[in-house]
Amino acid sequence: MDGVINLLLQYSYLVLFAGVVIEGEIFPLAAGALVSLGEMNLYLAILVTFGGAFIGDILWFLAARHWGARFVERFGRLLFLKRARLEWLEEHFRNNGKKTLFVTKFIYTFGHSSIIVAGVAKMPFRDFIKVDLIASLIWAGLFVFLGYFFGSGFSILKHALRNVTWAAIIILVTIIILQFFVRKKFSKEV
Repeated sequence: MDGVINLLLQYSYLVLFAGVVIEGEIFPLAAGALVSLGEMNLYLAILVTFGGAFIGDILWFLAARHWGARFVERFGRLLFLKRARLEWLEEHFRNNGKKTLFVTKFIYTFGHSSIIVAGVAKMPFRDFIKVDLIASLIWAGLFVFLGYFFGSGFSILKHALRNVTWAAIIILVTIIILQFFVRKKFSKEV
């Protein structure tokens, strides 16, 4: 973490932008901590974080959309991904893609993953842009402010985010399983 702060101190907003595109959450949290110390401007940090998140998400989405299906077909068996699973993902993103993208944007380490899956599943670009624009703006403000308010306890915040992530994963998996069983039950009755 000290390395991220040192990079931000040395190269400032350029590192913030690139870090958000590549990694995600750690950079706006560190930028927020530096804002609280007077080393960075709050509004500029939020704007750069938003720009990095939005542009990075578009790049990840387009790359996955262009190369993702071929990658899954070629190497999917190594990742336990079969064609049936890809078809299920495509169906899921047709029906629930906007909600999935919005929610996973705020779950630590899941932001990029869901964007890649949305690209592989060929989610409509227009739908992706609408959701990601709003989610990225909220995400940028939220994570810079979290870093600002909890800057001194940054390692505690990082640990708390991981715990929240695991809780969100468990809740999400439970909802998906329940949804599966409910649909299965109602489809038999019809």
